[in-house]
Amino acid sequence: APPPRAAIERRSPLEHVGALARAYQTIGASQTAMRRLVRGLRRRHTPAASSAPDDEYLEALADRHPLLASDVETVLHALRNPVTPAELSEAARVLERVEHAVYPSSTLATT
Repeated sequence: APPPRAAIERRSPLEHVGALARAYQTIGASQTAMRRLVRGLRRRHTPAASSAPDDEYLEALADRHPLLASDVETVLHALRNPVTPAELSEAARVLERVEHAVYPSSTLATT
């Protein structure tokens, strides 16, 4: 009979997100975290050929949706400057609101 397979314990996706969040917070990588959140938004909603920098992408969203300009500014601030964990959390919530407003059929936008 074949030997039993060794069980490999892996983190669940949520544990992985928590571990990354703690690591980013420990080293003060708020800009990296925000950049990854914006990159996820772009990956879900823009063509792969889109090569504009993240800030230009966000500014274009604000131009197309003027009511979102202040929300986009909040996200841009967190993208360009180190922010506190509370400010990063707020910027992530704002980015979700932007996603929901611009891409209402998004399965991840649940506000």
